[in-house]
Amino acid sequence: SALLLRQGNLLEAQLLISRLLRDLKKLDDKQMLVEGHLTEARIHHALANIAKSKAALTAARTAANAVYVTPLTQAELDEMSGVLHCEEEDYNTAHSYFLEAFEAFDRANDTRAVTCLTYMMLCKVLQGAADEVPAIMAGKWGLKYTGERVTAMAAVAAAARKRSLSEFEDSTREHAGLLQADTLIRHHLDLLYDAMLESNLLKIVEPFSCVEISRVAELISLPVDRVERKLSQMILDGTFSGILDQGRGHLVVHEPQADDSAFTHGAEVIENVGKVVDALIARARNIGRPTPPAGGGAAAAAAAAEKKGPKPAPGDDKDAGAEQPAMEEEGAPGAGETKGSE
Repeated sequence: SALLLRQGNLLEAQLLISRLLRDLKKLDDKQMLVEGHLTEARIHHALANIAKSKAALTAARTAANAVYVTPLTQAELDEMSGVLHCEEEDYNTAHSYFLEAFEAFDRANDTRAVTCLTYMMLCKVLQGAADEVPAIMAGKWGLKYTGERVTAMAAVAAAARKRSLSEFEDSTREHAGLLQADTLIRHHLDLLYDAMLESNLLKIVEPFSCVEISRVAELISLPVDRVERKLSQMILDGTFSGILDQGRGHLVVHEPQADDSAFTHGAEVIENVGKVVDALIARARNIGRPTPPAGGGAAAAAAAAEKKGPKPAPGDDKDAGAEQPAMEEEGAPGAGETKGSE
């Protein structure tokens, strides 16, 4: 799968590494699992699937914690971590990982140290610290690993330090074979070029309220259609406020307006007034209704029971019904006696 990755057959490499990892999990070979997941992370990174690449790298680190790994394998893990942090634009953390990997490769006299050194220089450029690249070149690391790749990255850093698009294009064109061969460098050089182009365009249009697009293209030494496309993208992204008058070929720049918070505050006041009105309406509906006792529902039921009187026990009605006929029977002889006496 690593060979297929170098050849560019990414889909075949992905299928092969998936089958291989299933077999390795059955064998529970931790050392091979580390290498397999690391290769899987590289394949997903080449496919621009950063989420799956991070998951594969996490699995590789988990397997590495269970067994002893060689310093070179640990350096490869650190290098891949730096690549993923660089893709997430966390350049400071990426530089730290690349530095650890570079030191491990340097101690082992591994040629991959040159790659880590160029990645470190790239992180400095992307951080806006291109001024620190000459110090790296003049140090022991730069002197030890001086070569075409390091020289190419130094030329890119010099162009970024001067913010010169022409020099940037010249350096990337001159060293295209070395810079475009690496996926990470190629991707971030494109991002760097877009950032430099935006900053240069902002610096050019800042003094104007209305300027011809052809004049902007002349000042920046780029084709008119390319400048027009970039300006429209910047306007849509909200980089600056303005409109493109394509009929006359003009760029109309609007003054930046401060945020007006009156509308937001007014909406909040209306919302609060609405809540107060709803509360008053609810109170008005309850006016005239009998107020329940303070005890709640149980107290109200007890008060109603007191008004009705004590409730007879279940057996009391039967006893009362049985006593009444007895009293009538006892009273019958008495009545006869009264008649006899009369």
